[in-house]
Amino acid sequence: MATASFFNVLGKSSVSQMLAGQKVASFAKGFSLSLALGIFGFFGNVANAEESGVFAGVEVGYAQSVFENKITVSGVGANMAESAKYNGDGVKYGLVVGYKQFFSPYFGLRYYANVSMHHAELKSNAVAKGYEWKNKVNGTMINYGANIDALVNFVANDALDFGAFIGVGVGGATWMGKDLDDHEDYVQSINSQWSLSRTGLDVALNAGLRLTVADKHGFEVVARIPFIKTSLLDESGNGVIKDANGVANNVSAKLINTLSHTYDITARYTFSF
Repeated sequence: MATASFFNVLGKSSVSQMLAGQKVASFAKGFSLSLALGIFGFFGNVANAEESGVFAGVEVGYAQSVFENKITVSGVGANMAESAKYNGDGVKYGLVVGYKQFFSPYFGLRYYANVSMHHAELKSNAVAKGYEWKNKVNGTMINYGANIDALVNFVANDALDFGAFIGVGVGGATWMGKDLDDHEDYVQSINSQWSLSRTGLDVALNAGLRLTVADKHGFEVVARIPFIKTSLLDESGNGVIKDANGVANNVSAKLINTLSHTYDITARYTFSF
């Protein structure tokens, strides 16, 4: 009887241990499956982060520009050099449209066209009044071109993507306005063959931060730094300049005018299709 009781107890103990082992194995299997599904789900969310596609956007912000006016005159009773620099700023607004291409959730490129307008009010405290120069010049710049940016995401998931970008833009800049029309009249009063060239090459650095929400709505802070001045005029030759009494004097003159868009900072909204 004692021996039977011993084996009964041993059998029950073995069964209990076997059941406990099955529970542990079942728990481990379930935990492993849950962990695997969690990891798969996490990377699935990352894989479903920002996607390639067409986008379009609008932007508005602040821009700064500089106008430089230099003249050198030599002749009977007139030997001098004058220069003035006009600094100012104004609002900028524009449109962008293009395509973004992601090679991974964290890196991509975008290719886009831009067109924008910048209204500038430029002032100088030191102007050559004897040459009838104004102390304020208003102008409007139209900027247009093609751009390519590298996109880097620091955060990438279904809810949002946050990162930075840096790139380059190449295009043109065209300046216009009544004050430039008046300045061209002044230039042609010196030499009728001279005229302003109001369009020039534009090459600029693009950089900023970007946030994309729900893969559709983009919010960016954009800095743009152009590298090239627009040469309005660089001429030398014989001309006529009136003195303070209105008497015309034949002179040898050299006149240099440049306009440069030094930088701009804008807020941009984009929508991805």
